Amino acid sequence: IVTHLLTTYGGGLPLPPPSSYFYPSPLVTGWVPLLLRPGRGGSVVDRVRGSAAPAEPLVLYSYDGNQFCRLVREVLTELDLPHQIQSVGKGSPRRAALVELAGRSTAPYLV
Repeated sequence: IVTHLLTTYGGGLPLPPPSSYFYPSPLVTGWVPLLLRPGRGGSVVDRVRGSAAPAEPLVLYSYDGNQFCRLVREVLTELDLPHQIQSVGKGSPRRAALVELAGRSTAPYLV
């Protein structure tokens, strides 16, 4: 998903290395990235300001605590792409909608 976003809307921005977003522990993926990656996902990258946005907002099926979902949310913000987030954590009624749409409940899933 991130590669697609960067290629389509990022004007050639490079893909961050996995070491900058993949951590093995849920504890580490929760609040520690705020300390290790300050500012990521907090502002729009100057290079993409004023770029064309998709005709309709993107829809991200996501849930908290997932490092991959977090990375996609950060990139959507940095690329200033309008988007809606559908939380599909375990027990969520939206999870069935994701399964119907994608054929599985794996997040992140971007439409």
